[in-house]
Formats: sequence, structure tokens, C-alpha cells
Amino acid sequence: MAAAKTLMGVTAVALAAHLDLTKQRIGQLADEGVLPRLADGSYDLEASRLAYIRWLRSEDRKAVQTAANDRLNSARVEQLELRNEREREALLRHARTEALALIDEFAGPLRSDLLSIPARLTNDLVLRRQLEGQIEEAFGAASKRAAAASQADEGAPSAPVPNRQQRRAARRGAR
Repeated sequence: MAAAKTLMGVTAVALAAHLDLTKQRIGQLADEGVLPRLADGSYDLEASRLAYIRWLRSEDRKAVQTAANDRLNSARVEQLELRNEREREALLRHARTEALALIDEFAGPLRSDLLSIPARLTNDLVLRRQLEGQIEEAFGAASKRAAAASQADEGAPSAPVPNRQQRRAARRGAR
């Protein structure tokens, strides 16, 4: 004679321990219709175990989970790419500032040296002013070329290029 199966249920805590879940997760799965509740609110241990296993194996659940993981991974990749781009831009700005400061260290004294040549070569003030004017024009043209090259670089900063005093102050602050 076969033993009659009783429909005596177990509590959510007992089912949670059996399925290695939390009581809250058991409640969520029951609310989602994954785990069937008995009329008294308890759970049939065997039916719940089978329903949970079927749910775990469900292709629909796997597809939803895979899609969610793909979205999460895409968001993380995008976040990393944005952070890397910001860091790259900051490094480029810093490198530009350092390069301009280095150029200033050499160009300033060079300009002074070149502008002293006309006074050493001639006493003719007209000729001296012409030579100084040509030297100034050459430095002005070089400055314009440098500014144009800086703006032509990919990812050029939208802010104006800092002047000589700003670059020196930034360099002193970095030390």
C-alpha cells in the first residue's frame, strides 16, 4: 500500500535553507510566480524545489540575464572609455603646458640675445630699429605657427592657450 502524500507545507525560512537562498529571495520568487504557495502561505518543499530548478534552467531567464549582463558590460565599457578619454585630455593639456614652459625658458633668452645684436652691430638707429622689427616679426610668426599647430592637434583645448606668465605660474605650482 502506497503512502498517501500530505500537503503539509514548509515555511519560507525552511525552504530558503533548503534552496540556499534568503527568506526575502523566496518571497520575491513566490511573488514572481516561480515558487507556488499553498493556501496557508507555506510552500510544498518538493514542488518548490522542482519549480526552482526548472526556473534556473529556463532559457527565457538565461536570455534576460544575458541581455542584462550585456547592457551592464556595455555601460561599464562606456564609462571606462569616457574616464580614459578625460585622463588622456588632462595628460595632453599638462604636456602642452610643460612643453610651452620649456620653450619659454629657451625662447625668452634667445629673443633677448637676438634683439641685442642690432645694438652691437650698428649705431645707426634707423637700421637698428629695422633689424629689431624683423626679429620681432620672426618671433611673432613663430608664435602664430605654434598657436595654429596647437589648435590643429586632435582634442585641442577649447580654452585659449595660456600666456607666458600663466605657464610659469602653473609650472611653479607643479613643483
